[in-house]
Order: sequence, then structure tokens, then C-alpha cells
Amino acid sequence: GGGGGGGGGGSSSTALVKTTGADGCPTDRRPFHVIQTADSSTYQQWQSRMMYYHFLKQQKADPCSEMGGFTRLLNTFDGGCDDLCDEIPTFTVKRMVSGNDKSGCDCDWTKVLKSPRCLCDASLPTCDCPLDTLSCNFAQCGDLGFVVLNRPYGVLQFLSSPEWDKRITEEYVIIAETDHLYMKTLPNRATPTIPVAYKFGYMNGADPKLCAAAKPYWTDCSVVDPIGPSPVIIANAQLKKLTPHWFALSMALKRDPVANAAYGWVLEMWGYTLAAARMKIRHSLWSNIQVEPSAMWHCDEAFTKDDFFTFHFTYGLEYSLKGHPSSKVGEWSLNKRNYMNHFPPKDLVPPPKCAGACAHKLYELFIDAATNLPNWPSGGKGTLGWIKPLVAENFDETAAAAKALLGTGPWQWQGRSYFFLAEGLFLADPPSSSRPLAKSGQVAGTWSPKPGGGRATVRVTLEGCAEKCTLTIPLPSDGSPPDSFDAECVPTHGGSTSEGETSSATLVPTDAAARLKFEKGCALATADLRKRVEGTGPWSWDGAQAVLFLAHGKLVTPWADGEWGYTPDGKSVFANFVGEEHTLSFGECLSFGVVRKRDKTRSSGALHQAEVGPRCSLGEGAVWT
Repeated sequence: GGGGGGGGGGSSSTALVKTTGADGCPTDRRPFHVIQTADSSTYQQWQSRMMYYHFLKQQKADPCSEMGGFTRLLNTFDGGCDDLCDEIPTFTVKRMVSGNDKSGCDCDWTKVLKSPRCLCDASLPTCDCPLDTLSCNFAQCGDLGFVVLNRPYGVLQFLSSPEWDKRITEEYVIIAETDHLYMKTLPNRATPTIPVAYKFGYMNGADPKLCAAAKPYWTDCSVVDPIGPSPVIIANAQLKKLTPHWFALSMALKRDPVANAAYGWVLEMWGYTLAAARMKIRHSLWSNIQVEPSAMWHCDEAFTKDDFFTFHFTYGLEYSLKGHPSSKVGEWSLNKRNYMNHFPPKDLVPPPKCAGACAHKLYELFIDAATNLPNWPSGGKGTLGWIKPLVAENFDETAAAAKALLGTGPWQWQGRSYFFLAEGLFLADPPSSSRPLAKSGQVAGTWSPKPGGGRATVRVTLEGCAEKCTLTIPLPSDGSPPDSFDAECVPTHGGSTSEGETSSATLVPTDAAARLKFEKGCALATADLRKRVEGTGPWSWDGAQAVLFLAHGKLVTPWADGEWGYTPDGKSVFANFVGEEHTLSFGECLSFGVVRKRDKTRSSGALHQAEVGPRCSLGEGAVWT
């Protein structure tokens, strides 16, 4: 309405006019334009389509949000369009020369940075590096195999084009990447003088090595923001001043052996943040502008508790089929690198129930886009089949041999320590204070009672060198654990025989009193809790691996071995080592919460997917690969 109303009503009516425009949206909105940097590869095309889909979805959900226009900044060698230019608003620029500089490259990047108009130092009040400073023929300069240099090069070309002012009508822009999916409408928290950016933990100017590499270009590492150029919301005027410097610094750093070695794959990010420091542009750090989880971090409590706007799916989400997180390739895998040459199919198998919250959310974002976008290609592998599941065949937990061996170890065999774990997992050399991580990894393979064999016969299938071993284990008549086995192994290259026996068990209680104490506690525990815990592993505890809950109360942790058992109420587990007592509460989804008795400090743990080392499992004496 107008400014009408008389008397005391005039003040509120005037306020309404000031804050609401003809479109019904607040007049103090500060829209930003999304600039998505991309190339024309299949890998980036499907990501570009997904990102634009979720941008439009959030924009439609709140027409008065500050999410303004969208431009895909497409880098191609000839500067031409691809088949997405009709679907996504696109401006094309030329990619850099691939590989080494051509003879026409006449740029001395260090000289450019030290030219009178581009010279910056902490002692100077201002620093400017205008577009016309870069007068050399950098179109003939190569990316030296580092294609990310095309990001500042592309933005520089876009800023130099008349199309910039035609397309970018907003006063702010956000530099975004193809693997950014919006989960909610993103507000603009930048100001004309202070951009906002995500804080990256590895962009640490206080690190002596990283700071030393920056010294030739900037002397005061205390004012280097821990950021990169994406995601950054920044005023256009600032970006226009910053981009030539960002590009020149990135090119100089790549050609500097010390900086190149120190910064590696984040070198162009250092080009941006050092350019900003030189020009005295400080960023406001916004940790919730995005989340970049993996199965190992930021996937459960942190993901659901914090209010994130963007899902940056830079890390793969890897799980076992039961939902165990994995630091390597999972039996269930949602990883953008799986789809380098084809689109993710529409019929992706959903994550296991016990996978982290971030896995369920990313699956939802993928399926939403793939299902609703037209002409989404089909075919190709989805989330399954990237590795062979580590599963024991015909594992009979009721067999006498299974009952006798479950949770036993360490067994000394061929120079390594082995453990018989639940569900037929055969583990080797878990890292601990007394057993450093073996070169060939933790998991040796699977074990199961041999069908048709004697009550003390077990078949072990070892991974890494295709051995199959038959273990003959004498079972003591008094019900005590076995203490030796004979092994006959037949790898693809022939056969060998070895003997093994348990180690001298200073790491774990083995006396009758300890066994009796543990068995007394077992009588109090529920059958469900016992099945979840006894003989299981490898677990992580506060991110450290591997924790094993072995038979008769033996506990293996990365810090020291100890004892475990059931609490008097039979509902929880105690775990004691290095003089500390802890109470563990096990959840339904392969996890536990911890309370340390001394100070009530809380932590957590989770069961991890078994991971097989790349080398033969039989230790130093076996060299098959």
C-alpha cells in the first residue's frame, strides 16, 4: 500500500513501504549471482545439472530469497558450447593450454606480481592489481597439468567480457563448484567490504611449512584467511580487483617448486587467499555455509545438529552392507569419482539403514535430481559392486569350532598376529601400542567351520594372494580355549604348511579367575547385547582404530590392551585400560556411546567395514601378490 493512514498509523505504514517492494519481497534484499565453474566432461556435466536443479528448487521454495541469477562458467578448449547450454544459463571461456607453456607465453609471473601497480606488502596502505596490469600473452601459458588454474583464468575472462555487466545484475556473486548441492535457501552474509567464506582446516597459514612457501609473495601469515575461492560470497567490485591478482599468484605459485610442493592440490586456493591478504581483504568465516562429510566424520550428530546450507560432496560416502563406515571403498559406495564416465543411474540402491545421516541425505539429493530431470541417461554401476564383499561362506556360529574360536587371539602365525572375529572375519595385526600397523593392512580374510569337517576343523580364506587354508585345532576337553593349530595352505602357486599357537597373553587375562568373572557378567547381559559385542571388531573409538571385544573379557584398543565385561544391570559394557574405567552403551546401528568414569567425559565409537590390505596375508615369509 501507499504511505496513507493518518495520525499514529503513519509510522508503521511508512516502515512497510520501506521494507516491501512491488513484488512483495523485502526491499533490503541483497541478491547474489551464482557462478558455477565447470568443464564439459561427463563427470562435470551430471554434477552441473544436479547443482542447477537444486538451485532452482531452493529459489522456487523462497522467491524472496537472496539467491539471484545463475551462470555456468564453462571452460572449453575452443570456447564453444556443449549440449547443456540450452538447459543451464552458460557463458563460455577458453581453457588454458593443457600441459607446458607454449612458445608464445611471455609472462614472468613473479615480475608481474612485483610490478609497480601490483606490488603489495604488509607495510603498504593499499594494493591494486587492475586487469590491464596483466598485459603479457598469458593465453599461451600452460596449466602444467593443474586444471584448477582454469577457475581464476575463466573468471578473469568473464570479468573482461561485456557479457559480465549484461548477465550479472546483482551486486554480489558466489563462486561455486559443480559438487555443491543446496539443501536450503542460502542468505547473503557478505558486505561491500567483507566477503564470507568457508573455513578449511587444512588452509592453515600458521603452519611453518605453508607459511614459508608464502613468504616470497606475502610476509604476514597471521592475516591469511583459512579459505579458498569457493564457496565465497563477495561484492562484484572486490572480485574485479581481486581476480587478476588471484590468477597471477596461482600461476606464480605453480611455477615455484617450493610452493608447488607445499600446496599441492590446494595451490589455487592459496593463490586466492594470498591475493586477498595482499589486497587487505579479510573474510568473515562461515562454517555452516557448507558441509563436506565422509563416512568417517561430520556424518551423524554434527550433520543433523548443525544448520548447513550446502552439501559439498567432495568425499566419498563408503559403507559396508550393514552400515559400517569405511575409510576405503565401501560395499555400498556413493562417491562422485565412481561416475567419471557415466551419469549416476536413477535406480541407485539406497544406503544401509545404519549408514550415517549424511549418506541418506546425499542419496536423497541425487535421486531427487536424477528422477526429475529430463533425459537423464541410464546404465552404469550405481552404489553397489565397487568391491567384493568380505563375507564368510556358510558361517555356522553354532558349530563347535566356531564357538571355541570366536573372539580368540592373538594367534602367532607366519610372523603376524591373528584374531578370529564374529561373522567369520579373520583379522591381522590391528594397530595398538604393542602392535604397530602392519604394512599389509588389518584384514586377512574370512574363516568358517569346514563343512563336513571334524568338530575342530576350520577353513580360512586369505585375501591378497588367493590362499585357502585348512586349520586343524585341538579342542581341550575341559572347555578351555584352544591354544594351537596346524595349518595347511594351498595358494595358487603351490602349498605350504605352518603351525601356530597363541601368544604369551600378557595383553589379556587368560587365567581361570578372569574367565569366571567374565562368564558371571555374561549371565546378567541380554542375548541381544552379547551378540552385538562378543568377538566383534574392528571398532573405532573417537576415530581411532582398532578396538576388539575378544573372548573372556580381553580388550584390544589402539592405546593399550585391557579388560571388558558387562555392567551389573546387564544393559551396558565396561571397558577398562591404562587405569581408566569407561561405560559403553551400544546402539542399534553398530555404534556405542562412552562415558569415562573419572570425569564423565563423553565420546563415541562405531563398527567399521573390514578392509583388506593389498599384499598377501601370510606375512613376511609369503611373497605371492
